[in-house]
Amino acid sequence: MKQKGAIMPIILIICFLFSALLLFQVKIYVNEKQNIRHEHRVLTLEWMLRNAEKQLVEDEKYVSEREGSYDFPNGEVYYQTKKEPEGSFSIQLRAKDNLGNERNHDFYMENEQGE
Repeated sequence: MKQKGAIMPIILIICFLFSALLLFQVKIYVNEKQNIRHEHRVLTLEWMLRNAEKQLVEDEKYVSEREGSYDFPNGEVYYQTKKEPEGSFSIQLRAKDNLGNERNHDFYMENEQGE
């Protein structure tokens, strides 16, 4: 009969610990979900930039100064080429996905035709 009052506080402490553990796990899940969404956006933009760079080099659109864009299912990549004094070209790519996220990529290409 003397232990009757000790069970209720122990049960309350155990319930508190389980609820704290549950809330902690929910917070971890939400953070991981946000990280996955962010990583998906970054990888989508990187994919578009790499494909635009590949198409730009294959089409040899960098051999003269010009601007344009490439359309992809997830967004669009704008490019701008500028002739540098050394005979190379600086190329600026700007990817913009359908959600409005942007990512830039700049690089140089040597002119193989000697112009």
